[in-house]
Amino acid sequence: MRSPQLQDAIEVLYDKFRVPKPRTIEGCPCCTDPKEVCTLLARGLRELTPDELSNYGSSLFLTMGDERDFPYFLPRLFDVATSQEWWPSPQVLLDKLKRAQWENWPKDRKQAVQRVIALWFADTIAELELAGQDHYVSGSQIDAMLCGIAHAGLPLAPYLGELARHETALKACFEWHANSFFKRKTLGSGFWDDCRAAEAEIVAFYESPPIRERLGF
Repeated sequence: MRSPQLQDAIEVLYDKFRVPKPRTIEGCPCCTDPKEVCTLLARGLRELTPDELSNYGSSLFLTMGDERDFPYFLPRLFDVATSQEWWPSPQVLLDKLKRAQWENWPKDRKQAVQRVIALWFADTIAELELAGQDHYVSGSQIDAMLCGIAHAGLPLAPYLGELARHETALKACFEWHANSFFKRKTLGSGFWDDCRAAEAEIVAFYESPPIRERLGF
């Protein structure tokens, strides 16, 4: 369940990214369904369902959509993504920020997005802590968030520090990586292929003496 703090942060996104609805959405003629585009433009932003937004969210900057329409849809994309498991996954959605060159956005917009990401990560950990030992899938969810944060170009250190403060979450995330970590000193997801420096940072985090001791290896 989404925390009240994250819900409030999502509302701030809707406020900071209140822009006119785009008149059109450009897309590859072979890959873009005109009916899908019509649906995206005909409905109110908050009325768009996860299914209706899924293809746009995953295809954005690849086969449909660009910097002109992304700001309009951004609040709803994050609204849906933070409330349920959904495609695009965090790695894919947060990568769109980098593609949109969000480092050049106005400061208040960047801060609003960063707050959502921080609270989304905190909620993911909190959900795992409540789940207790039933954490295998949740370990993958933490990895997805860390990988998405890396794709967005944000520093990982604050998030690894937060992870280190939660024993169950720390162990669950490491268990998700353990096979690849011990065999190749890598992380077990292809999404890390484009973030090798960040991957190396997490490997070094696991290998640090205090974390090694807590993980028992």
